[in-house]
Amino acid sequence: MHDRHDSGRAEGLSPEPMDISPFVTEQTRRAIGKRLANPKVKELLDAGLDLLLGGVESNMEAPFRFPSADAVCTEAARRPAFNPAPVPAPADEADRLFGRISPADSPQRRSAVNAFRKTWPQLEQYRADLAMYALTMPTWFAGDEVAKHALEQMTADTDAIDAVLERIACEDLKLFEDALFRVQLVMQAMAPSETVIREALDRMYANIDRTWILVYQGILDHYKAELRPDVTVEDMTYMLTAAAEGTGLRLLVQPGNKAIADAVRRRSILGKTALCVFAASIGGRGDTRTLGKFFRDRLTGDEG
Repeated sequence: MHDRHDSGRAEGLSPEPMDISPFVTEQTRRAIGKRLANPKVKELLDAGLDLLLGGVESNMEAPFRFPSADAVCTEAARRPAFNPAPVPAPADEADRLFGRISPADSPQRRSAVNAFRKTWPQLEQYRADLAMYALTMPTWFAGDEVAKHALEQMTADTDAIDAVLERIACEDLKLFEDALFRVQLVMQAMAPSETVIREALDRMYANIDRTWILVYQGILDHYKAELRPDVTVEDMTYMLTAAAEGTGLRLLVQPGNKAIADAVRRRSILGKTALCVFAASIGGRGDTRTLGKFFRDRLTGDEG
């Protein structure tokens, strides 16, 4: 499972309490305020997230089902904030994931139940916080250092531009092997009706967009290339982000389809999409045609 215990605990140190205010809903921040720095609150969220991810990784029926309060408290009771001596997990992973086995009415579990109820009087409040908490966990490949390295490679060697785009695409597709990222995709499907989730998604995408806009703009600036009048760097970023998600979902259904991604040749349909987006969006010297005009001219052969 995915225990997220602070590294300081491994050596018996007392870690600084983590304020998780930025990672939960405004409603919870107003309701319990400073208690969000209590490590027990974080353990309850980590326990729920681990149960959620465990269901996805186990390929069990209804894998994206939110865990019950009973299952969360049972899982949390084993953790250092409630029990400094870790309790072994039940032998049956399925029973552990869905809370069908509970330990005896131990002080640790009573403490977990009490902390849960004081923090989230209603289960829906916990689930909203758990959804937001899951969306704050970084999984996207588009980190600042990775993006900076990609830009350096693409501007240092013109022969490497297409290969670097392909490599970035292949790395992006590896994200779909990660259970947390797949959970985040499911959260996206809930976004239209869940304000909290939509706001968390907005933050996640804002970071992704910010990073890749810098990369794409850096490529264009380095090669003094101009986009067509009806295309922006933001447009390209949105197109490629959406293409990455669609391609990754298709790959989950057809993992062995080499037309989607070929790990040996380091080629993918996402990389080819990126090349197409760049090729069509960049105008030649003095070429001020819109994307639509360019498209029509290429089809009809009217390049004059």
